[in-house]
Amino acid sequence: MGRSGVAASEEQVATFFAMRGSGSSIEKAAKAAGVTKPTGQRWIDQRDGIVRRSPTRERVNSGRFLSLADREEIAIGLETHLSLRQIGDRIGRHKVGRQT
Repeated sequence: MGRSGVAASEEQVATFFAMRGSGSSIEKAAKAAGVTKPTGQRWIDQRDGIVRRSPTRERVNSGRFLSLADREEIAIGLETHLSLRQIGDRIGRHKVGRQT
């Protein structure tokens, strides 16, 4: 199913890939199939096994949130009965009380 909620027909997909196979650009093939250029690109990516992520959706680790490694260190520290200060020192943070 497409992002608009409407599933593409097999005919649309076949038209798109037939046009691409004959050398048409993604834009021309998508137009001939009655879909947008991003939809055509997504079909190519899906066929080729490419996973793309939108740069606006990627999170940059600002240091505000704990990483998975930090969470694992906190869990290990709690299991081995380290103090919260010791756990904080291990992960390079001075406060871990709220995370426990």
